[in-house]
Amino acid sequence: MIARYLNVDAGSLSFKYGPNGKPALDDLCLSGALFFNLSHSEEIALYAFSPDNEVGVDVEYMRDIYEMDRIAERIFSSREIKIFRALSGRTKKEAFFNGWTRKEAISKALGDGLSLSLHSFDVSFIAEKPARPISMEGNSGKIPELNIQDLKPASDYAGALAVKDTVFETRHWQWELN
Repeated sequence: MIARYLNVDAGSLSFKYGPNGKPALDDLCLSGALFFNLSHSEEIALYAFSPDNEVGVDVEYMRDIYEMDRIAERIFSSREIKIFRALSGRTKKEAFFNGWTRKEAISKALGDGLSLSLHSFDVSFIAEKPARPISMEGNSGKIPELNIQDLKPASDYAGALAVKDTVFETRHWQWELN
């Protein structure tokens, strides 16, 4: 997909990895930049490409998780946990997966992956509220130049795209594999 996006031969591409394992195109393999990321869950895969900015994407199948509250305690900030505990039923499940995918997309866009503690920053995660980063420890409040967009690739899936910029345009394509 990267080769097709760049209109080059796939054999000419080479990759490097950031300090936390995020793959990127090797600077030597082409003159222009292309940032990319991918995520998959069950039968859905999401790919994100940007010619200008770092991107992160995450998708999760919204399955029933027996220990959802315990997992939330590990990945949500203390502020988020207070909000999460007040929720119930389907709203709580959606909030959990919205928070999870938004946090994962942010950590991927920042290039930190799992080295960034997910409970060290706050995101909005209630379904009716816009996706947005709220604050990050040690960063005097706001997460700089970072936008989040919710993705709904299919029913019972939550997804998020984070772009390291304040303005961006999205386009999407869907392929069905037989």
